[in-house]
Amino acid sequence: MRDETLAIHAGYQTDPTTKAVVPPICQNVAFEFDDAAHGAALFNLEVPGNIYTRIMNPTCDVLEQRVAALEGGIAALAVSSGMAAITYALQTLASQGHNIVTTPQLYGGTYTLFAHMLPSQGVEVRFAETDRAEDLEKLVDENTRAIYCETIGNPAGNIVDIRAMAAMASRNGLPLVVDNTVATPALCKPIELGANIVVHALTKFMGGHGNSLGGIIVDGGNFDWTAQGDKFPGMTAQSKGGICDVLLDRANRDCTKTIIECTSTFTETILRTHPATNFWQRVGLMTQLNGSHNVALAD
Repeated sequence: MRDETLAIHAGYQTDPTTKAVVPPICQNVAFEFDDAAHGAALFNLEVPGNIYTRIMNPTCDVLEQRVAALEGGIAALAVSSGMAAITYALQTLASQGHNIVTTPQLYGGTYTLFAHMLPSQGVEVRFAETDRAEDLEKLVDENTRAIYCETIGNPAGNIVDIRAMAAMASRNGLPLVVDNTVATPALCKPIELGANIVVHALTKFMGGHGNSLGGIIVDGGNFDWTAQGDKFPGMTAQSKGGICDVLLDRANRDCTKTIIECTSTFTETILRTHPATNFWQRVGLMTQLNGSHNVALAD
């Protein structure tokens, strides 16, 4: 399909009940599961579906599929802003002791992130002298985890040779992350030129109306993360403790604590104030559950 069609229809199937052609805003947090087994399968990421809006949301899913289709990527993740998209992407690739190599022409917020915030977290950002691939390659070493550039520099207006930059990154076994905010996929598709990850501030040209804040990360699906060994654990290693285990453990602890506190308070209040109670000795909820509370009722 042409980009004009993708921009309007990608990622959304017309609602069978209302026949609405515009995606609805699903302003809810939780979602219904078919049964306990279905819920467990969702939390274990065994089947696709909605779990919790912090993780995914049907409205966001349309946006993610639509932008991924426009950019020629395999999937996308929508976040709160363009700066959040850049931060998410790079913190997944680099951690303490690593470095990122970038062109010097950057959006002001990105420069602040690179020059001050990431270094405070132990990630060095190396600024090349120019936006030429050979100048960036001079700064690459064994601790480099990504090459970064903007398709069209904001506000410099420089145009980066994405093909050359992608070839250099590939030669060094590194992903090329490109901010395509200014160009948008209407003018340039970095993934087709060899980029591996594309980020956007959707607030600007992709949104176009100045009424919404957002950002997005698009995975090109063209970088072999496993071929780099343990270089990119954020992309290849299984997280410690499955989401289901973590959530169930938290729920068990929180619910048990809440039930104990609420039941104990409620029981004590009722028995203390009930006119039929002559005396009350509080031993504790756990012994109460075993029938060890001493309660005498008047005849």
